[in-house]
Parts: sequence; structure tokens; C-alpha cells
Amino acid sequence: MTEKSEGQNQLILAALVVLTFLPSFAFALAIIGNPGPYNFIFWPAVIVAMLWLGVHRFPRREQRSLYLLSGFVAGVIFLFTIAFANMNRHPKVALRSQCLMNVKQLAVGMVMYAADYDDNLPPASRWLELNPEFKKDISRAVCPTSHQDPAYALNQDLTLAAISKQPDPDKAVMLFESTAPGPNPTGDPTTFNPAHVDKGVLAFLDGHAKFMDNPTALAQKWK
Repeated sequence: MTEKSEGQNQLILAALVVLTFLPSFAFALAIIGNPGPYNFIFWPAVIVAMLWLGVHRFPRREQRSLYLLSGFVAGVIFLFTIAFANMNRHPKVALRSQCLMNVKQLAVGMVMYAADYDDNLPPASRWLELNPEFKKDISRAVCPTSHQDPAYALNQDLTLAAISKQPDPDKAVMLFESTAPGPNPTGDPTTFNPAHVDKGVLAFLDGHAKFMDNPTALAQKWK
């Protein structure tokens, strides 16, 4: 093998090590809770530098084996990272589903209230405490992944609104995940809270609910 070919092989092996160690570091961040964005730049550089310094202390003949061994170990860690991410995915999906169900049930409660009060929604100042579904289970107002309590708000432009007089009820936002304070929160698009990986739940006047990202939510009918 020529010196040029040997150098190319070492370069390929070094690239393999770098490409496998960086995803492996993502696993470490997941374990310690991802303490900050600067670690994505700083710590991978430290790992790669330590690897190079360590390997280059060995004779040239042994470096190839060390690169292969390092790449193999990092590859195993990378595969374990994928498995770990899949195991953690299921609880998050369950929490998202619970939040969606909460908003959907509260929306159903609003429609039930309107059916008993001449098709009018409750006043903004008491919309949650008058909601039949909230009366049955107060935990409906709490998102399982949010510290906000209540976690959902009424569209402030729909207080005492008559559902039948609203055009396109399937497009009109009624309830949504929100950062608005108070025991009966009300708000507008500026208080929308995409608390689930950049998405949040919105419920519409016809009673259906869905997850949306911030741009899509802002594009809905709020007035």
C-alpha cells in the first residue's frame, strides 16, 4: 500500500469516527437533559480533539485498528441512542394525546353549555367554571406537559357569542393552549402556546381539535 493510499484510508477512518461520535454525544445530552445549546458546539469538538490526540500517540501501524475500534464503539452507542429515543417517544405521544383529549372535551362542554343557553357561549369571566366537562373533571384544564394551570384559554372575541351566527365554525378558533393567566383564561393569537415540540392544540366552534404549529395557528380564524 502506498503512502498516499494509507493517508486516504486514515482520512476516511477519521471521518467515520467523527460522524459516529457526534450522534453518540446526542445520547449523552439526552441523558443529562440537554443543558444548553453551546454544548452542541463545544463538547463534540472536545471529544474529537481528545480522540485525535489519543490515537496519534500510538505507532502509525496501530492507529488504523484504534480508529476502527473507536468507530465500532461509537456506532454501537449510536444504535443504542436510536433505541433509547424510541423508548422515550411513547410516553410523549401519550401526553400529547391526553392534551388533545382535554381540549376536545372542553370544546364539547362549551357546545353543551351553548345548547342550554340559547346557543350562546358562556361569559369570558366564567367560561371554564361553567363548562360542564370541567365540572365533571377539573384535570381537564391541565396539560400534562405544561406547568400552566389552567393551560387552555378561550378566544377573547367569542365571549357570549352565538355559535349558529358564526360563519365557518369549523375554522373559528374557540379554545387553545395558552400562556394567558387567571382561573378563566382568555386570550388572542399572541398568547398561543405551542408546548408540544413547537405545536399546540386548538379547538374550533364545531367541537373538533387538532395540533398546529405557530404559523398555521396564527393563520386560523380568530375574529
